[in-house]
Amino acid sequence: MKRTIIKMLMLFILISLTYCSGGGGSEPTATNTKPAEPDAVIIAESDSQLALNWTSVRGATAYEVWYSLTDKTIDALKDGGDIAGTSHIIFGLINGTTYYIWLKAKNSIGISDFGNMAAGIPFNPFIPPNAPLRPSVTALNGNLNVTWAYVHGATSYEVWCNTTDDNTSAELIANDNNNADNTCIINSFNNNTLEKRKIYYAWVKAKNTIGDSNFSESNSGVIPEQVAPVQFSIQPGLYADNQNVALSCATPGAKIYYTTNGNNPDLDNMLLTGTMEYQNPIDTPIGEITIKAIAAGDGDYWLNSEPVSGRFRITGWAYVGTQRFLERDKNDIRYVNSTDICISNGSPFIAYNERLNSNTSVPQVSVMKFDGVNWVYAGQRGLGSSTGKGYASSDYLIADSNGTIYVAYNETYDTSNANHEANIIVKKYNAGNDSWVQIGNAIHLSAEETALRFYNSFSINVDANNSLYCTYIKAENDGKIKNVYVSIFDGNDWTAYNGGIVYTGNTVVCTYGNASGQDTDFSAVICTPKIAFNGATPYVVFKEAVDETTGWAAWERVLQFRIKCRYYDVANAQWADTANNGIAEDNTWSAADYSAKIYNNNLFIAYADIDSFRPVFNADNDPEATVARLNISASAAGANWSSVGNERFSEELANGDRIKMDITDEGRLVVAVDAFYPCVYHFDNNAWHPYGVLEFNDDSTKDICLVVDGKKPYVFFIDGNNYGLSVMTSTVEFVNIAVPW
Repeated sequence: MKRTIIKMLMLFILISLTYCSGGGGSEPTATNTKPAEPDAVIIAESDSQLALNWTSVRGATAYEVWYSLTDKTIDALKDGGDIAGTSHIIFGLINGTTYYIWLKAKNSIGISDFGNMAAGIPFNPFIPPNAPLRPSVTALNGNLNVTWAYVHGATSYEVWCNTTDDNTSAELIANDNNNADNTCIINSFNNNTLEKRKIYYAWVKAKNTIGDSNFSESNSGVIPEQVAPVQFSIQPGLYADNQNVALSCATPGAKIYYTTNGNNPDLDNMLLTGTMEYQNPIDTPIGEITIKAIAAGDGDYWLNSEPVSGRFRITGWAYVGTQRFLERDKNDIRYVNSTDICISNGSPFIAYNERLNSNTSVPQVSVMKFDGVNWVYAGQRGLGSSTGKGYASSDYLIADSNGTIYVAYNETYDTSNANHEANIIVKKYNAGNDSWVQIGNAIHLSAEETALRFYNSFSINVDANNSLYCTYIKAENDGKIKNVYVSIFDGNDWTAYNGGIVYTGNTVVCTYGNASGQDTDFSAVICTPKIAFNGATPYVVFKEAVDETTGWAAWERVLQFRIKCRYYDVANAQWADTANNGIAEDNTWSAADYSAKIYNNNLFIAYADIDSFRPVFNADNDPEATVARLNISASAAGANWSSVGNERFSEELANGDRIKMDITDEGRLVVAVDAFYPCVYHFDNNAWHPYGVLEFNDDSTKDICLVVDGKKPYVFFIDGNNYGLSVMTSTVEFVNIAVPW
């Protein structure tokens, strides 16, 4: 009551000043222009009237007062005549109604436009305030937030709540709430925390010193409950083979929606985003799949669950035995081009070069086999003499169709000779007494073997009749010519196959700068011989240097190589070239290993391919894998080499190192490459595709080799910086396809 009396006294003083002052304005200043627009008036609200006061406008001699029930001047009415002063009272207004007020200033020259707008609401301070308009009730952080519009004449508010739309039994939540923003948080009812998914009703009363208003209209609000998050039946991560991922939600009746295309589930745009309703467990194919899912409640007042995302990587590969089943110091394993793998009656065998102890620099070949649980040595560990080097590079471990295992290695027998004269030793594994038996005499090379130790100088294989062959390089004519030979084991000893010599190398000499910067003559013009068979007809593939160029790092010159292929022409009793005198003269990286395989009258060669022969590798010129094909059937005479699928299909090779290829029993091509980590690809008649995901602990794996047992590929490699040995096999066999060859 005291505040109301003070307020009425101030209004009385203002009105008295207005009528006693005669306008109270300053004397107008002579001007020859009309006045500017007035500022907004200051409004004092009282019972059925609004008292106005404003600042005089320079040059104005009188003012007009205009008001409206809208904020549009076009609806405004003028109240009374001209007003000489700077105050005015508008009488006869309706309490609780908003009125919009404008002024115009005028003089003898003219009248201004409407000035700035002001608004006021008359009210009777001697009665309780009007009831508030219907409040807004919204959920906020697990509570209900009630907001309402300001009521003139109200000094505070009450907020009431009930679980039914009945204010007679409502609970008073807040009393004398005089928040400036007219809000109230309801966080409990009947001394209990508000329940989710339950309807609550709210009312507001306005108050002043005279009394309380009636209840406002009610409004309701609900605190929605969020659906529990979707759960995966298995943890996202890396798996060897296909998985069925079931989705579940702990909220009864909830429906689950998911995507597998990377989009977030969107129930409003299901078709556009690829959102699907979950019905059955999701199959995870070989490769990578990300499942994103949400759950939606069944009924009203549910919030969708928070989205979940699970990345499943199905490698399609599993370790045979344990990862890194043998770990050695890097100085004890000769790891450059030193691994090989074969399958004997379904069991994998591996071979690699190692030093038996750190006190000797002599590497020897060791062979291991998988016994179904562990990797164990096949026969003695370390084949070769204790004084000479028992060293091998690639394609030196094979199994014939009966499962008989053969291994070959290059053993130096005269370490006192600077050239390290060498023989090729071939041994057969005797599974009965777990031992190796040399077959035949050693294949003697020559006294000029320095370059042969640097490059891959031999390989072995069997033909369709299980006859064993060895192809190798001999350095002759004081080391200036490297010739390619083939020998066959006749059951007792090694003999030259149809004269033995396959190809006579040229006398091109390539020189390299050694570590001291001096040129060293390697005379290495032929390297890396391989042998494959079309039935019983041998095809010998090798690399021949055709050019050299200057300027790669410390090496003064770099050889440019052609992969050359010759076969034995029975009709003419001589070795003959295949089409086009070889492949990839301009694009073969000399340091890389390669593979040659024959299937159904087709010769395939997988090799390291560079865009153009340049001495320095760069982002656009690092070697990648390409497979070439030649139809070698009699009916295809004159056929030429062609690429299988897209060229340069693989990851970039690490230092141009390893490419290995094999063929499934129905003719699908499979290629493995070294790219600082092993990568496996297969050809599906249209293009090359990665086969699964090979996952490792670091990016420093080396020396991958590959063999396919029927439809099941195996890879063997040196795994990681600790130079451990690992073998993996696919968990899902290749499906049959109708190959075009």
